[in-house]
Amino acid sequence: MKNTPQENTVWIANYNSKQMLTVEDFKAWQRANAAEHAQAEEMVLASIVDALLRHVAMRTNWGLQAACQDAWRCIGRHVPYAHKDLAAETLVAIGWVRKERGQAK
Repeated sequence: MKNTPQENTVWIANYNSKQMLTVEDFKAWQRANAAEHAQAEEMVLASIVDALLRHVAMRTNWGLQAACQDAWRCIGRHVPYAHKDLAAETLVAIGWVRKERGQAK
Protein backbone atom coordinates (compact mmCIF):
# COMPACT_ATOMS: atom_id res chain seq x y z
CA MET A 1 0.00 0.00 0.00
CA LYS A 2 1.45 3.34 -1.06
CA ASN A 3 1.56 6.36 1.18
CA THR A 4 -0.33 9.42 0.09
CA PRO A 5 1.72 12.55 -0.71
CA GLN A 6 0.49 14.07 2.55
CA GLU A 7 1.71 11.03 4.55
CA ASN A 8 5.08 11.20 2.81
CA THR A 9 5.39 14.89 3.69
CA VAL A 10 4.64 14.14 7.37
CA TRP A 11 7.18 11.33 7.39
CA ILE A 12 9.88 13.54 5.84
CA ALA A 13 9.14 16.33 8.31
CA ASN A 14 9.44 13.90 11.25
CA TYR A 15 12.66 12.45 9.86
CA ASN A 16 14.23 15.87 9.35
CA SER A 17 13.26 17.03 12.86
CA LYS A 18 15.27 14.23 14.48
CA GLN A 19 18.37 15.24 16.35
CA MET A 20 21.65 14.42 14.66
CA LEU A 21 23.46 11.44 16.12
CA THR A 22 26.90 12.19 17.54
CA VAL A 23 29.79 9.88 18.38
CA GLU A 24 29.12 10.36 22.10
CA ASP A 25 25.44 9.50 21.62
CA PHE A 26 26.36 6.40 19.65
CA LYS A 27 28.84 5.24 22.32
CA ALA A 28 26.23 5.81 25.04
CA TRP A 29 23.76 3.75 23.01
CA GLN A 30 26.35 0.97 22.68
CA ARG A 31 26.94 0.91 26.45
CA ALA A 32 23.21 0.78 27.15
CA ASN A 33 22.74 -1.91 24.53
CA ALA A 34 25.61 -3.97 25.99
CA ALA A 35 24.03 -3.81 29.45
CA GLU A 36 20.67 -4.94 28.07
CA HIS A 37 22.36 -7.73 26.13
CA ALA A 38 24.20 -8.94 29.25
CA GLN A 39 20.95 -8.92 31.21
CA ALA A 40 19.19 -10.87 28.47
CA GLU A 41 22.03 -13.41 28.40
CA GLU A 42 21.70 -13.91 32.17
CA MET A 43 17.98 -14.57 31.71
CA VAL A 44 18.71 -17.12 28.98
CA LEU A 45 21.15 -18.97 31.24
CA ALA A 46 18.73 -18.89 34.16
CA SER A 47 15.91 -20.23 31.99
CA ILE A 48 18.09 -23.11 30.76
CA VAL A 49 18.94 -24.10 34.34
CA ASP A 50 15.29 -23.71 35.38
CA ALA A 51 14.05 -25.89 32.50
CA LEU A 52 16.57 -28.63 33.26
CA LEU A 53 15.79 -28.71 36.97
CA ARG A 54 12.03 -28.69 36.39
CA HIS A 55 12.39 -31.51 33.87
CA VAL A 56 14.35 -33.59 36.38
CA ALA A 57 11.97 -32.75 39.23
CA MET A 58 8.97 -34.02 37.25
CA ARG A 59 10.72 -37.33 36.56
CA THR A 60 12.41 -38.12 39.87
CA ASN A 61 10.19 -41.17 40.28
CA TRP A 62 12.28 -42.68 37.46
CA GLY A 63 15.39 -42.31 39.60
CA LEU A 64 17.84 -39.45 39.54
CA GLN A 65 20.14 -40.86 36.85
CA ALA A 66 17.30 -41.69 34.48
CA ALA A 67 15.64 -38.30 35.07
CA CYS A 68 18.92 -36.46 34.43
CA GLN A 69 19.63 -38.53 31.33
CA ASP A 70 16.17 -37.73 29.99
CA ALA A 71 16.66 -34.02 30.73
CA TRP A 72 19.96 -34.13 28.85
CA ARG A 73 18.38 -35.90 25.88
CA CYS A 74 15.35 -33.60 25.74
CA ILE A 75 16.88 -30.24 26.67
CA GLY A 76 20.61 -30.31 27.35
CA ARG A 77 21.88 -31.44 24.02
CA HIS A 78 19.56 -29.10 22.13
CA VAL A 79 20.68 -25.86 23.77
CA PRO A 80 23.04 -23.61 21.78
CA TYR A 81 26.60 -24.91 21.68
CA ALA A 82 27.91 -22.13 23.92
CA HIS A 83 25.54 -23.25 26.71
CA LYS A 84 26.05 -27.02 26.56
CA ASP A 85 28.67 -26.88 29.32
CA LEU A 86 26.24 -25.02 31.58
CA ALA A 87 23.58 -27.68 30.98
CA ALA A 88 26.01 -30.52 31.71
CA GLU A 89 27.42 -28.78 34.81
CA THR A 90 23.91 -28.19 36.15
CA LEU A 91 22.98 -31.85 35.83
CA VAL A 92 26.31 -33.03 37.28
CA ALA A 93 25.83 -30.65 40.23
CA ILE A 94 22.61 -32.42 41.22
CA GLY A 95 24.21 -35.85 41.00
CA TRP A 96 24.14 -36.98 37.38
CA VAL A 97 26.96 -39.32 36.47
CA ARG A 98 27.58 -38.58 32.83
CA LYS A 99 28.81 -41.56 30.91
CA GLU A 100 31.38 -40.91 28.22
CA ARG A 101 30.97 -42.44 24.80
CA GLY A 102 32.00 -46.06 24.69
CA GLN A 103 31.43 -46.69 28.40
CA ALA A 104 29.35 -49.68 29.32
CA LYS A 105 25.96 -49.15 30.89
